[in-house]
Amino acid sequence: MTNGGRTGSLCACVLVIVACGDDPVTSAGDASTGSTGLATTTTNGPVPTTSSPTSSDDASGTATGTATSTPTTGPTSPITSDTSTGPSPTTGDPDTTATTIIDTGTSTSTTDSSTSTPPDTTTTTPDTTTTGGCNTPADCPPPGDCLIAACNAGVCGQAPAPQDTPCDGGVCDDNGACVGCNQPADCPPSPNACVVHDCVAHECTADPQPPGTPCDGGVCSLGECVECLVSADCPPPPGACVMAACAANKCGATPVPQGTPCQGGVCDSNGACVACNVDADCANQQLCQNHQCVPPPANCMDGLQNGSETDTDCGGSCPPCQDGDSCLVDGDCVSASCDNNVCGLPVPACVNSPLDPATGQRCPLFMACTQSSECGVLQGCQQWFCNPSKTCELNALVGCWTDFGGQCNAEVVFTQQTLPPVAKRFVPPDGVNFRELASLVFTVKNNSANDLYLDKLPLLLDVMGGGSKFDVSSVKIFDNSGGSEHGGGDLLVCLTADPFSFPANGTMGPCAGSAFSRVPKNGGTNQFLVNVAFAANKTFINGRSYRLRMPSTAGIQFKVGFNGPLFAGTTCGIPNEGYTGAWVTAQTP
Repeated sequence: MTNGGRTGSLCACVLVIVACGDDPVTSAGDASTGSTGLATTTTNGPVPTTSSPTSSDDASGTATGTATSTPTTGPTSPITSDTSTGPSPTTGDPDTTATTIIDTGTSTSTTDSSTSTPPDTTTTTPDTTTTGGCNTPADCPPPGDCLIAACNAGVCGQAPAPQDTPCDGGVCDDNGACVGCNQPADCPPSPNACVVHDCVAHECTADPQPPGTPCDGGVCSLGECVECLVSADCPPPPGACVMAACAANKCGATPVPQGTPCQGGVCDSNGACVACNVDADCANQQLCQNHQCVPPPANCMDGLQNGSETDTDCGGSCPPCQDGDSCLVDGDCVSASCDNNVCGLPVPACVNSPLDPATGQRCPLFMACTQSSECGVLQGCQQWFCNPSKTCELNALVGCWTDFGGQCNAEVVFTQQTLPPVAKRFVPPDGVNFRELASLVFTVKNNSANDLYLDKLPLLLDVMGGGSKFDVSSVKIFDNSGGSEHGGGDLLVCLTADPFSFPANGTMGPCAGSAFSRVPKNGGTNQFLVNVAFAANKTFINGRSYRLRMPSTAGIQFKVGFNGPLFAGTTCGIPNEGYTGAWVTAQTP
């Protein structure tokens, strides 16, 4: 082969190596010797993938021009070869992005610019029509109808176009293919339908059916599948005052006849549920105004309950009603007392009286009430409130109690709790109701080695305001559960009837037969609550007061074990003045 042939062969080899992204390749020999007649300049930019000679020699292969490479992308500014005697091609400008091949034509020529004609050089130009290097999708050629160009890591690719993008003969599916349809809307109007991406004839025309035959989404009509032919073909719409209607083969809604009953009223002419259309739709002779029932102008002498009246010709804007008539507020009643929507007796005077400065009580316990403020207010340990039975009640909080006495050492030690029970006023028995109130509370601590059971408890009764010891019908001892002065969970230990009459004469018990009288051994404690009670058959005078006292430990008896022998050990804790209970005072509201 001629030197030109060798040169052409070597150029092709060099171009393939550079296109594969290998390290830059230099000429086989030094450019100044001219041993190969080939000089190469290499840069760091994207490499070309093909080589295209600008011209060729005859069949002998002698080169007459310069071969240039054509990269897919690269800088837009031209890059020329280096014909100076400077650095080798591997140390060229790192910012350039193309490779230029110089062909001198013969093996005896040199590339020395000082002794020969400058070589013919050609600069590469980016080619965006082939797959190769890219910076953005705009550098890549469009791939087809339902595909879009993509640039990923400098390499051109393709991705499916958005579904429903128009294409030649149809629309794009979600896989990059052009199909006839994706949904029925892509097909011509009924009777066609979309089946597996193809528009096909609808069932009503594929096999003609009689009008009204069910089809997908409606009924057949003249070879088409439509929503409806008659109103019965349509589903019922929401709302009690509208009904289904078919118009122009489309389902809709229309109002039901005016006056049709609906929840809470009647239907108007527009398909809405309203209170009334006419006066006859309203009760209690009310009038219909703007579809609402309103009271007529008050007439307090027509013998009818109308207008704002709460009862016939009374209450509201009419004169107050008598006891037993219906009411809404106290002002509807002559008595100025509306309880559970019924006029009652006048409000007790105590409702408007000042609070007791010591206890916070306003009205006596067991009095009928409508709200807690009538009974009293929270003060200290006392909570006065109107209970669900609509009577005044008291919760005296146990956590407020303070200790008195008990500063001694013995096998049995007594300690009194003061504050609760508190002095209180109560409504006396009325021949029907029984009354019972807490007066005295104390705690017993058992330091002995045996469980002890409280058996007998001597008490004294103090009276004031003309009270008598015979007024008290019974005294009850409770195992106090805590929480409030006398609340749910307290357990009855024992009861003594006519406690201050013969034969009791102030001695409560026996109680040791109750398991709730137990005081645990080795430092165990139990708290006892003592109530005074008044029977319904007693007669009382307003203002009488009663109080319990426990003067000393003398006469207090415990038994060892359940109904065992009497305890003979030591007791202490009650001071010389004794333990004093709270006053309970009978008072009519």
